[in-house]
Amino acid sequence: MLYLNGDLGDVAPNPPPGDTPLRQAILMGERLGDIALNAVQAATPQADVTLRARCRTIPMPPALLESLAPREAVLQDFSFGGALFLSLPGEVTTPIGLALRAEAQKVGVRHTFLCGLTSSYNGYYPDATEYFRAQYESQMDLYGAELTGWFLKNLFPDDPMTQEQCWQSDPLLNAHFATFRAAYARGRLHQRVIRKHWARTRMQIHGVIDTMKRFKVMPAAVKSYEKFVDRDGLKMLGTAFFSYLAREQLVTSMTDEQRVTMMGLADGAQLPLDALMIEQYLRHPRNLPHIARFVLGLTGVTGSDLLARYGSAVPPKYVRHSKVRQAHKKINAESESIS
Repeated sequence: MLYLNGDLGDVAPNPPPGDTPLRQAILMGERLGDIALNAVQAATPQADVTLRARCRTIPMPPALLESLAPREAVLQDFSFGGALFLSLPGEVTTPIGLALRAEAQKVGVRHTFLCGLTSSYNGYYPDATEYFRAQYESQMDLYGAELTGWFLKNLFPDDPMTQEQCWQSDPLLNAHFATFRAAYARGRLHQRVIRKHWARTRMQIHGVIDTMKRFKVMPAAVKSYEKFVDRDGLKMLGTAFFSYLAREQLVTSMTDEQRVTMMGLADGAQLPLDALMIEQYLRHPRNLPHIARFVLGLTGVTGSDLLARYGSAVPPKYVRHSKVRQAHKKINAESESIS
């Protein structure tokens, strides 16, 4: 009997009813054992089987936290008798798992087994729809929203996919593909400007973190790790803090067309999607600690309204509390004068 984790990134156990968690675990094990015994009894031995195995190291997609995120992943696959086993270097979510099974069936595989948490561990892997949800799996993703195509391309090298096929393998991108391609073209056209602006914004964020550390007003989400990392690591964690805020606030404000526009701009500019999300968020920041808002205004961190400047869609609308609105207007006015 072989137990595999599968595409476990967004699933949890669904145990049968029981008086205690231990009783539930025992009942689940008994049911699993019965299924395994029935499968063994129904199995037909095969005398002539060819075993094929592969192992390769693949570069990961661009990551915002480049010094913290692994840059490579080890992918393995082996097959015999119509069965295919695929290694997944982390926690892949269900939509990507379904896409992998569908692709395997397309190339003639009868039984596909996904081996989660094998060979490497590089975090969570949501598809684009799940990336734009304010949930745990998307917050633990280091490599953006276009992971469905990345897995299909690298786990099935014998059936190579074009770049457009990789993009269209994701349901969200496929539904708004014309919007994505137009944004991708604009991202390439304005790549130099977008990258230059992000480089400046990233340095400003690092300056904000240094300022907050100097005045001992570091956000709790960053401060809890302060003693475990060096200065550069702290700056990365500060960038992660702003990325978390950007995702949390923007994902509920954007339409699907706007989300796809951001993805296209990021691809065209060859930047991590999280970088552009931070740019967009910092143009109209909200739900920041008071001192963080003050330091942002003081240091002139303004971000960039990428959707208004390079996208065809209308920028997201933000609902602010009345007490915060005046503070935001003051900070934005100071930022405009500095820039």
